Amino acid sequence: MNFFEWKNRISKHFFNPDHAGRDIHLFITKQEIINLGKDDFIDAAENEIWADFLTKIKNGLPGSQDYSDIFEKGLHSFAQWKKPGIKSIAGYELKYPPYISYLVFSVLPLIEIQGDYNSNNYFDRLEDFLKENNIIQNLRGRLKLIDSLWDDLSDWSINTKNGELGLFKVSVFKNSIWKFVGKPFSQCVLPPKAIRKLPDLFYSAGWVPKTFYSDEAFKNILILYGVSILSLKPSVIEIIKKWPKDDLALSIIETVKTEFNEWLGEKHEIALKDGTEKKIRTNTVVPLKLQFKINEDGEIGFSFRVNYISEPPPELKLDEFEDIYENEKWSRTLKRAYKDSFELRDPRNKWIAKFESKSIRLFIRGGYFQLGNDFWIEVESLSRVEGMYLMCKQDINDSIENWIKQNCAEFRDESSLANIPLGYSLFWFRNPRASHEKFQQLRVFKDKKISIRTGTGLRIINQTFLNAMLPEIEVTNAEGKESLYLQYENSNEKIFLEKNTNLGGVWILPPNLLLNSSFFIQIENEFIEGNRRSYKIESPSLKLLRNEHLPRRNKFSAVSEHESDFIQGNKIQYQGTLNTFVDEKSFSSNIKATIQKKPGLTFKDNYLLKWLVGVQDCFIDAYNEVFEIILHNLFEGEQLRVQERRISSINILDYLGYVEYDYDKRKIYTLPPKLISIPSKRGQKALLIGGRDENLVNEMIAYCDRSNNSICLSVKRQSEKNILMLIPDAIIFESNNSKEFENVANHFQIEYDKWYLLKLKNFLPSIKNYEEFIKAMGSLDSWEKFGLEKKVFSKETLKFEFADGFDRNLSLTECRPSYVPEFGLWINQSYFKVDKNWGKYLFINHSSEHVRGYDYGNVFSKPIEIFRNGVNLAIPASLPLPKLFSRLIMQLSGEAPDFKQLNLKGRNVWYNIYRDIPSTFIDNLFKFKLNMIIETTNQEL
Repeated sequence: MNFFEWKNRISKHFFNPDHAGRDIHLFITKQEIINLGKDDFIDAAENEIWADFLTKIKNGLPGSQDYSDIFEKGLHSFAQWKKPGIKSIAGYELKYPPYISYLVFSVLPLIEIQGDYNSNNYFDRLEDFLKENNIIQNLRGRLKLIDSLWDDLSDWSINTKNGELGLFKVSVFKNSIWKFVGKPFSQCVLPPKAIRKLPDLFYSAGWVPKTFYSDEAFKNILILYGVSILSLKPSVIEIIKKWPKDDLALSIIETVKTEFNEWLGEKHEIALKDGTEKKIRTNTVVPLKLQFKINEDGEIGFSFRVNYISEPPPELKLDEFEDIYENEKWSRTLKRAYKDSFELRDPRNKWIAKFESKSIRLFIRGGYFQLGNDFWIEVESLSRVEGMYLMCKQDINDSIENWIKQNCAEFRDESSLANIPLGYSLFWFRNPRASHEKFQQLRVFKDKKISIRTGTGLRIINQTFLNAMLPEIEVTNAEGKESLYLQYENSNEKIFLEKNTNLGGVWILPPNLLLNSSFFIQIENEFIEGNRRSYKIESPSLKLLRNEHLPRRNKFSAVSEHESDFIQGNKIQYQGTLNTFVDEKSFSSNIKATIQKKPGLTFKDNYLLKWLVGVQDCFIDAYNEVFEIILHNLFEGEQLRVQERRISSINILDYLGYVEYDYDKRKIYTLPPKLISIPSKRGQKALLIGGRDENLVNEMIAYCDRSNNSICLSVKRQSEKNILMLIPDAIIFESNNSKEFENVANHFQIEYDKWYLLKLKNFLPSIKNYEEFIKAMGSLDSWEKFGLEKKVFSKETLKFEFADGFDRNLSLTECRPSYVPEFGLWINQSYFKVDKNWGKYLFINHSSEHVRGYDYGNVFSKPIEIFRNGVNLAIPASLPLPKLFSRLIMQLSGEAPDFKQLNLKGRNVWYNIYRDIPSTFIDNLFKFKLNMIIETTNQEL
């Protein structure tokens, strides 16, 4: 490998899209560097790979021969990097600063050379490292040559790359001892292995995430657990003990605080399952925050909310409280009498919500968290601009009151309000000017930070947002007098932002922003260091959507790149024979349809689908966040069962053909627009599936209006319950000649597939095929032996329920080692991993009564769960069809099913009702594919 190949390999190890927004430390071991090069040194020994890396560092960039030592060569690479307009060197594109390898080299002696050195001894380690690697150079005192490179790397990662590859921050050291050596030390005093174990330290200390702890408390837990849990060297503990008088100790505390702020409250264990290490989430702790309302009579009503750090289990039940989810960060209100401290527990899911005893509690209006402004919610730090309440124990009352009177612009003693807990005082105040000299929680931070307000804006990537529901701008530590402006790159014009009239420190972006143009935000007459991060507003592009970007899948939805028949997004490759003579009758009626223009028809975007087109692909966490932002923007009032709606929403979007959802990877791909023929009672119909936008559909409406009544377009609205899941309306074309659908597709440069649904119907596997497939994959270790709670599928309730025992000859189980559950089917004492929906039908097929079919030896299961009335189907909501079956049945109409409670078998059950499903499809799905008899009912569905 040459210098550039090594540099790019190492740079990409640290800076890549997976690290977007995360703090980066240049910690890498000799072995990890060797591993990075192994692909290019197939037959080489590890010492040869390491020697090659060192040789390329010593040789440096082309033209470095006149520079005597390694650090001079690093400075030379920096000088080349800073040349105006430079994009490449020696034909290699400069994707990353060429000096990164030299900064890494400066850190390596602290990682690789162990021994009895003083805590601040860098150069003896460096000298021993050079000797060990036969590098005959005197680098003592030469770190100052590359000192400016650290600042440049920070500027590049934060300002130039906008944090999209990770954030590299430079530690500033005041003590001359650490002026130069402190920067390499700051990268490795807490190695990645120790940082990864910090969650175990926080959990062992009994801490609660998103809770204020003093710097002294951080110091104490590091001293207590640093060796036993983090495996820190005793010399590092000695550095920590010097806090707050030692610069490196301060840096360590700040690093640990940063990690604590990112902690999800989880504790994990590593288990070896099926020969692979798996992470098991064993416990989760979350904070309970106090809140209150003040009524007109001056009475305070206290209650609590769980402040979620990560997605809670849908069935979370904390003591007596269940169905408590309100939004991505907060539970609904939990009403309990005030106590200084208590816990709520869910033993099944191993969640603990803690309310810790505190001497001081701060409160801010709920509007800051997209909650009602009549609530005052507990927070952990001061606001300089917003009115706040402070509740404190009376033994510190005088100290707090004096601080408020001397340092706040406005204040009131509200201790006379009714229902304040015994032994506490309550104050209201605004605009604190100085910190309390004793209580660190009452620290006034004056370093301002401009950022996107949490819970606003439809983010596409890092700092790029959709041109709908624009984000709001928040200034952390604002004082209330700021004037914010927006300025486009390469423009001197300042566009000033309006303040949010309800919330201090929040500003509104103008609605007429230029698309695809980078801009930054600043405060007039102030400079926010490191805040020239650029933002961008974009409009989605359908042209970027491609099936070819997706993996090919077989009939069981498993990735399979080599089979002749496959599904890739909304492309179906099926080489078998289609029975078009019989099935086409469902798609082409002899009765002509009356084709006429829909007067005044216009189309508005579905915000969720518009975002999905803009983002192209995303993980489910990003989808969940955007779903809730849109939901709470479009619909007022408290939203119930949001988690269930989100899950149903992404599944329905998949089944309707808008997206491909990879459940295992939890990743969503938006599909290209496509026209497919669907059944029709009159004339012929086609459904638009895949991504779309307002412009495309309105242009299609105009096209149909010009067609002289040969083709028309209609917008079929989803049911109200499905609208609350943000499901888009169906776009349906109608004509008496399928040639018109081809013309539309050609005009708008999209695909038309007349036989798409017939290919899908023939592509479907049978339940026997699926059972053979999972058995061929082999049996696995089950999760039960690792002590995880399990649920067992009940044929009576059609739900997974917690159970201690189950039948290993035939059972369907669910375990959650992390947030993604694993479903397993036990057959004759063997455990097979299954798809959830296939697993349910396999279990029901084996456990139900069996009846003889139309031929000798032909036997069907008879579960008495699914009902039909003519062309309408009622399928229990807890028994959804396997993915491809659901796609077929929904895309026959383009409509999501109705959700109704019916009594079809002696008790009330929630059903999904599918309408206008041709009988040939019903028979094919259930008899010939799922080997199941379904019931006929005269009851209206």
